[in-house]
Amino acid sequence: MGRSLLVVGVAAPLLAWSWMRMETGSDAWQAMLIVLLAVVPLLVRGWARVVAIVVTLFLAGAVAFDVGLGSALPGRVLGRFGNGFLEFYDVQVPFARADHLQMHGVLLIAVFAFTLAFALAVAARRPGLAALALLVGVGWPGTLMPGHDLVRGA
Repeated sequence: MGRSLLVVGVAAPLLAWSWMRMETGSDAWQAMLIVLLAVVPLLVRGWARVVAIVVTLFLAGAVAFDVGLGSALPGRVLGRFGNGFLEFYDVQVPFARADHLQMHGVLLIAVFAFTLAFALAVAARRPGLAALALLVGVGWPGTLMPGHDLVRGA
C-alpha cells in the first residue's frame, strides 16, 4: 500500500493541476481536499473499499458544489453537476471561478474521478489501466483549452 500511495501522491497533483488550470481564481485547498478524498479508499480493503468510495463520492460532491450533507444531497449535486457541465458549451475557458461556481464543481468532480480511477488501478496493480486513467485525466482538459487543442492534449 505504501508504494501505491507514493505513486498516487506523485500523479495526483498533476491531475489536479491539469483540470484546475481551466479556471482563474482557483483555491488550491479545495482541489487538495478532493485529492485526499479520492485517496481514502486505498486505505481500506474488501467491501469496506466500496463503502469508502461511496462515502467519499458523497463528500466530494458536497465539497465541490457547496451543499450540506442532508437527504437531498444526491439530487442537488447531480443537478448542479448537470448545469455546470452544460455551461462548458457556453463559456470559454479559462473561466472565472467566482462567475461560474457550478463549472468549478464539475472540475473538482473530474479531479476526484480521475484521481480515484488512477489510485484504484495502481492499487490493483493494473499498469495499463493506471496509464490510461492518467493519460485521459491529464490530456482531456488540455484539449478544452484555447489554442492548439490536439497538441496540448497530447
